[in-house]
Amino acid sequence: RNFGIATALWASLFFDTILNTAKRSSVFPPHPGTPMGATLSLVETLVPTALLASGFWMAAGVSFLLWRDLENRADMVSNDDGESHKGDWFLSLSNFSGRDDDDDSEGDSDSNMEKFASRTRARLYFHLSLFGLLNLGAHGGYILSNQAPFLGASAAIINVHNTLACVSALMKEEGSKDLVLPLRLFKRKKGLKKLTPAIFNLGALVASLRCVMTIVIIKDGVSLSSALVNAPGDSTAAIVTLARELSLKVATVARLSLFAGISRAVSLSVTDDGDGVVRFRKHPFFAGLSGIIGLACLGTSGAMLFDSFGSSSFVSAKLVIPIAWLMFGLFAMYDSVSGIGSFRQEQKPEVA
Repeated sequence: RNFGIATALWASLFFDTILNTAKRSSVFPPHPGTPMGATLSLVETLVPTALLASGFWMAAGVSFLLWRDLENRADMVSNDDGESHKGDWFLSLSNFSGRDDDDDSEGDSDSNMEKFASRTRARLYFHLSLFGLLNLGAHGGYILSNQAPFLGASAAIINVHNTLACVSALMKEEGSKDLVLPLRLFKRKKGLKKLTPAIFNLGALVASLRCVMTIVIIKDGVSLSSALVNAPGDSTAAIVTLARELSLKVATVARLSLFAGISRAVSLSVTDDGDGVVRFRKHPFFAGLSGIIGLACLGTSGAMLFDSFGSSSFVSAKLVIPIAWLMFGLFAMYDSVSGIGSFRQEQKPEVA
């Protein structure tokens, strides 16, 4: 139930970021020439709003999938037949954890597949915990200025609750012992010559590198804040702007780290069984993960493209990043739809 609550709370922050005009005006730095405290419209802050909201969208989506997995596993334990009778039983990683592309009656042993499922849960718990912790840290801008509250005290409480829920679940998960840290992204894995894992692994790697670059920017911003605080004259406006920018940078690290974790989880759903046979674990859970990051990429890239074409100072070079994320989002959505299609095909009864 904690994860059901966490899903609702992160979803509330997703909608709050988009719809709450007053809060949006206190989160984002004002444009040059705009007086401090002026109301910022959604169009004026379209790109940063889309980026910030996409993080909460991914967190809510992954939290929902883990919640349904937990609920279905509990139902399996309580039933004599060991099966879940809930309508969304197919979302549990403990149900048909794997499928062989060539023969559905064969595949990895149940114990190995359960270990894989446990490691997948542990990975997602870890990245959700990190996401909540970093978003809690994004409220640190308030230390520099009380006009940089990020998303407010209610959001801080939400992130504390959700982080504790994720950490608690992570500690109980057996797969946490084999948790693969982000640095292992640089280690080559078997099966990555296939297109699907290669693309998702590349997305995770790019997001991890951007995390490092953003952390460097945050470090420089903290140094600059010390200079502004001690500078002569009135530097209130500059301090407020910097504090809000630093908060958003920390939230960016949170979003990118979660994106990297989800992409890595999807890429690892394609493995080599040791005999040169690549098996794709056809499971709606991974199709859901692909759809979550696919929609996040499509939303943010769409906002970037709209902002670029609507700008009076259009520069074609600025289209490289949004187009790259657009292509990744389309690929992720295709992977999600094809995964759901494969599942539906397998569930159809054979016609004699």
